[in-house]
Amino acid sequence: MATQKPSDEPIIISFMTIRKGVGILGILLPFLLVAGLAFIFDQQDLEPSLSHYYYTRMGAAFVGTLCIVAFFLYCYRGYDMADRVTSRLAAIFALVVAFFPADPAPLYSVMSFSCAYWVHVVHFVSASLMFLVFAYISIFLFTKTDAPEPGRRKRQRNLVYRICGVVMLVALVGILLDATVASIGVPLAAYHPILFLEALALWAFGLSWLVKGQGMLKD
Repeated sequence: MATQKPSDEPIIISFMTIRKGVGILGILLPFLLVAGLAFIFDQQDLEPSLSHYYYTRMGAAFVGTLCIVAFFLYCYRGYDMADRVTSRLAAIFALVVAFFPADPAPLYSVMSFSCAYWVHVVHFVSASLMFLVFAYISIFLFTKTDAPEPGRRKRQRNLVYRICGVVMLVALVGILLDATVASIGVPLAAYHPILFLEALALWAFGLSWLVKGQGMLKD
């Protein structure tokens, strides 16, 4: 009597669920923080960056969402060692971003004594490395294929991955310039450029993972 080969479907579902979960959380996080503070707590003023929502009543949502993303990334095994190493690096950086807060906004300057300069440096470096890893995954790992000639859908997805990766890199460069070059950051401070660039990078990250999870552009 022939034995039936075990189905790979649970593994496929797990891969796709993790990818889509990461993508959805990445896309929703900026909306969750800004809209949550505005509509739940009636505080319409924007923070200088997404990280500064740590000091608001949406701080638990900021930390919790990053922890969930980190958990998904750590559990994601991918197809080879490169997938596992990069996703776990991203998970570690996401946790550091969550638990090592940025310098508080002026409104919360009373807390600056407990938010040491080196903690802010760790946060800033970890956030930068996190987006670099996200961009690397999107540009170099998501675009890989075993097929000798990728199909039309795969080519379309690869274009999305590369665009998302480039958007993340451009946003990161903008954040670094705004944060380190006073002649750029000071005049633009009132427009919250870091907040919008971080949101843009997260949307690109989320879209990339959502497409990889076949939430869009399925075969």
